[in-house]
Amino acid sequence: MSKLEVEDTDDYNKAVEKQKLLNVLKNYYTSDKGFEDLELESFHIRDMFGFMSDYEYPKKGFIDEDEKEGLVNKIDQEIESITQSLKNARLKEIKDKDLNSLLIIPSWSEVIGYKTKGFYLNKPVLDLAKDTIVMLSYDMLSVEDRNGDVLGLLTGPGILFTKFSISPGSYVINAREINMILLPIIELQKLLEAPPIFKSDIDITMNELISILPFNLVEEAYTKQAIVRGIMSRNVFHPN
Repeated sequence: MSKLEVEDTDDYNKAVEKQKLLNVLKNYYTSDKGFEDLELESFHIRDMFGFMSDYEYPKKGFIDEDEKEGLVNKIDQEIESITQSLKNARLKEIKDKDLNSLLIIPSWSEVIGYKTKGFYLNKPVLDLAKDTIVMLSYDMLSVEDRNGDVLGLLTGPGILFTKFSISPGSYVINAREINMILLPIIELQKLLEAPPIFKSDIDITMNELISILPFNLVEEAYTKQAIVRGIMSRNVFHPN
């Protein structure tokens, strides 16, 4: 998996290194071991003593238990602060690059209620097996047509994938690039308010007609990501 650009910057990597040093230092203060008996990752003992000198962390033989506890709390706060600043840097790049969301509509015909299955090469479609829309980095807008009717507009690069039959036993597969979806605002509301498949405090939409996964989901806890992956695989990816 490729990195974000910010993850290759000196400031980002220095912050990651400091966080690792702080974790080793926390283990040092909370155990009875010296650095020579601890797992130092890629660091040397001289690195640890240099870090302690630079940031005025004393050797534990010169402090009592209360002072040690205070230092551990200070380290925990600094680790959390670095974790949050790294997360904010990643989220900023995601936002700046307009990496908003992944939108999936498993069946476009189910959304708009096709009265017929359509035609292809002047022949009626006998069976519409799939008509799935996948769109990246979408924006959701409302616009008015020349008659003053309000329409819902979803924009972003995407594809409409179809699999259909115009003769018994034979299927045509077609993938067409799209850059927007336009439909009456009332239909967009129905799309977003369809019976949910999944409810939680995670900022996602997953119902019977549409799934919208924000890319900042990658910054959620692993347990939350695992739950979403399982539900998406079972209800969206495998059936489609």
